Amino acid sequence: MTALPTEVVSSMMYDKLKELIDEHDTTLVFTNTRSGAEAVVYKLKERGLESVEVHHSSLGKDIRLDVEERLKKGLIKCVVSSTSLELGIDIGSVDLVCQIGSPKSVAKGLQRIGRSGHSFGKVAMGRLIVFDPDDLSECAVMCRAAHRSDIDRVGIPENCLDVLSQAVVGMSIDRRWGVDEAYRVVQSSYCFHNLPYDKFIGVLRYLGSKEEHENVYSKIWYDEDEGVFGKKKGARMIYFMNLGTIPEESNYRVITSYGSVAGELSEKFVERLSPGDVFVLGGRSLEFVRSKGMTAYVKEANGRKPTVPSWAGEMLPRSFDLSMDVARFRKEMSQLIDENPPDILPRLSEEFDIDEGSARSLVSYFREQKAVAGFIPDIDCLAIEEYIDPSGNQRLIFHYPFGRRVNDALSRGYAYRITAATGSNVSVTITDDDFMIGTTHRIDVAQVPRMLGTRDLEPVLRKAIKDSEIFKLRFRHTAARSFMILRNYMGRPISVNRQQVRSTYLLDMLRDMDNEPVIEETYREILEDDMDIKNARVVLEMIESGKMGVRAVPFTGTPSPFAHSVILAGFSDIVLMEDRSALLKELHRKVLERALGDSVREFEFDADAVTQYFRAKVGRVSSEDDIPKLLMKTGPLQVLRDRGRSIYPYCDPDKKDVDAWVRDLIRKGALRTVFLDEAYAVPAEIAEEYAAATVRERTLSEADAQVLEHIGARTLLSEVKDALPDLTDDIIFRSVRKLESMYLVERTDVAENNRWYFGRREPPKTPAPRR
Repeated sequence: MTALPTEVVSSMMYDKLKELIDEHDTTLVFTNTRSGAEAVVYKLKERGLESVEVHHSSLGKDIRLDVEERLKKGLIKCVVSSTSLELGIDIGSVDLVCQIGSPKSVAKGLQRIGRSGHSFGKVAMGRLIVFDPDDLSECAVMCRAAHRSDIDRVGIPENCLDVLSQAVVGMSIDRRWGVDEAYRVVQSSYCFHNLPYDKFIGVLRYLGSKEEHENVYSKIWYDEDEGVFGKKKGARMIYFMNLGTIPEESNYRVITSYGSVAGELSEKFVERLSPGDVFVLGGRSLEFVRSKGMTAYVKEANGRKPTVPSWAGEMLPRSFDLSMDVARFRKEMSQLIDENPPDILPRLSEEFDIDEGSARSLVSYFREQKAVAGFIPDIDCLAIEEYIDPSGNQRLIFHYPFGRRVNDALSRGYAYRITAATGSNVSVTITDDDFMIGTTHRIDVAQVPRMLGTRDLEPVLRKAIKDSEIFKLRFRHTAARSFMILRNYMGRPISVNRQQVRSTYLLDMLRDMDNEPVIEETYREILEDDMDIKNARVVLEMIESGKMGVRAVPFTGTPSPFAHSVILAGFSDIVLMEDRSALLKELHRKVLERALGDSVREFEFDADAVTQYFRAKVGRVSSEDDIPKLLMKTGPLQVLRDRGRSIYPYCDPDKKDVDAWVRDLIRKGALRTVFLDEAYAVPAEIAEEYAAATVRERTLSEADAQVLEHIGARTLLSEVKDALPDLTDDIIFRSVRKLESMYLVERTDVAENNRWYFGRREPPKTPAPRR
């Protein structure tokens, strides 16, 4: 398998597949991607098989129905599908199922193979065809687990607040409910049997448009004092016209920097993109810039290699149970190779239901790993391997065989920590067997295992995904399921584009609110459904308890065989995680290199040494007293919102704890705010110096004067709005910002929900010029 070129192995695989199809009446072939299904049909037709069709969800309904009808009548020799024929196709003439690559779970493998042999006396028959050593290991373990009836555990989502919102609105239509009675009914469902009472109340407050939800139309009436809720006028139509949990999806229109339309991209593809990613569309390389509504803005990237493959978003993740079996299998193989019994090949063939060639390939793969690297990462001891690529960049390969979903969570956590430690751009590549983090700034590989712990996993992941494309899209889905965004109003459907625009506006308004049900459900869906934070915690707990060791492996000149697949994937599946300032510095450095050539080195500091020196000098925040000290060293930072140049990258505790400390310091007068482009916090002793340096001269309008008149010593914006009903919210907001920039108004206190109080102040005195 590893001795022949990929083209030869691929050709032999299609020849073998053609032989199997010819030997049987009707064959179903499954692949893991739609593009893979199309490629298989093309290759089979090249080999003379004409009675073959493709079937997947991207095809039109009429085409799919036609293929299904011809398959039932026995008019088609072979059908190639991705996932669309897994369920409900019980056709007696199908006597063989071929799976190309791993099905990624025991349950899915049995489900697909079970499509064959649906006649009296027949037996379901399946063949797994692989040409990758990691896939071979996975499929061998899956076959043994299937014969042992070890099927993956079923994961049932719990405490989905968007589904709960639908249930509560439905209950309100029936009759009036007492809160405690309704809570008991909801808890009788398994999906909500662990639902905390405060989250249930949070959903009622959201649906009843209480306080912080005042900008969202209410769907029920809710009396907090009496503890009852019931139907609101119009709720019945909203409920029945918008009920359902399957999100509406649409394609993004791709617009170039010249204003022309380059084509369309699916939502699944766009949600995995980050600014700077390069992909191919219509034969052209394009760089993703940003998205707005259902439009993706790109610019030409001629000559640049794609960093995101065309099948991104289609890849099936391996189940955690099968992944743990793979980790145990590695330990078994390590022991077997050490013992080296003479019947090793027959033993493997019999136990794992593989042919002799596959058994030989497995033994060769594991022996090669042990001979070259001296270790085999398994269930007892993982490994973090350092690799220096041809460009001289450091890549850390985490041999964590826990599946793509768990590795997605762990990789983002480690990447966030490494970015904080080095201040450099990092790239992340994920497979089911490992993940790779690449950085241009070196870090000691021995320090990496201790960088991420169980306690800080969720806070770090929340920070990492907060401003991502996937968060924007998942927020629209959860908002639609929660009736915050309606898919149909008064009998008229609302387009996905309008839903996305509305969701963008709402997300900007709600992003920093604590315990907002729709925001919390968006985090839950990403962390628990897209990623697997629960099992990621299990892995970290085993590492922290010592049940699972982690070995740091410095670069020895050659990457280990187990690292080859993720290194190759890294050249075609890189997702950059970078902010604008870091990217600007990197581009500036490239400009200098081009202008000065090798002589640029004479003018450069060692970036690694400088960054690490100043980060160590500034220090970290671990208590309330550390915040003023930090601000004296860093200068003004934003607080209570994790955007822009904020305090949170310097903080180890959770954001809620830091926010509580900030509120306390502002009330004590230890911190004050100054206005740059936004409000920033500074220690009180230097606030007047910053105010004198940044004050702006502006002319007050009549509206500005009215707003200033209604601001006292401690005034909320909502109080100003109530006092000035003729002025719009936007006018009042802009007036307050102008008054802040003139230092006629200052932020004096902050409520528990992070709403600011404003107070009048005297403008700063301009300091006398120094002689």
